[in-house]
Amino acid sequence: RSLSSQGERVIRLSCLLPSITFPIRNPCIHFVRYGNNCILAFEGSNYSARKWIHYLLRFWQCNHHSWLRTQRIRIIKSYINSIFFLGYTLGSLSEMVGIKAKTMDNLSTTHITFRVLCPKVPTSLSIRSLAREGFCNGLGFPISRSAWATSTDTDTTNRFNRLWKNLFIYYSGSSGLGGLYRIRYILRFSCAKTLAGK
Repeated sequence: RSLSSQGERVIRLSCLLPSITFPIRNPCIHFVRYGNNCILAFEGSNYSARKWIHYLLRFWQCNHHSWLRTQRIRIIKSYINSIFFLGYTLGSLSEMVGIKAKTMDNLSTTHITFRVLCPKVPTSLSIRSLAREGFCNGLGFPISRSAWATSTDTDTTNRFNRLWKNLFIYYSGSSGLGGLYRIRYILRFSCAKTLAGK
């Protein structure tokens, strides 16, 4: 493409997209894309979310000359609903921090509450997938892995350890590791029952 056609495209886009006139407290937008899905995260009201979606749809239609299906676009308030994303259940958690301020006369404490994005381990989904692979039953009770019974003891132990390390590395950044330790319990006793069944 020539430089003049790129300049014409920028001018045409700036004419189609008017300047944003509503106040934005935090203009930072986070974009994540995986597969055919994308997530845009930003602070603001429902009105500002709809405005951003309108501007982005207009930009996409002008730039790529294709229409997007708007019925697939959803606005989710992360402080109310949990979102399932890349194997995590994302929700928000209110944290209260006490700040002590010392003045000439006394020491006063001020409490500030703020919201933090909190990833959690989806325990029920993980137990369902472990049950599908034959590590436990549907209720989460460990059972013997009969497919690995023909392997040597070290090979069986190494397979279970490798599986646990991969799960732990992936989910170690989440809060509330009780679900992760429950998965470890299932894998440990499934390994022990597999070794005992030989």
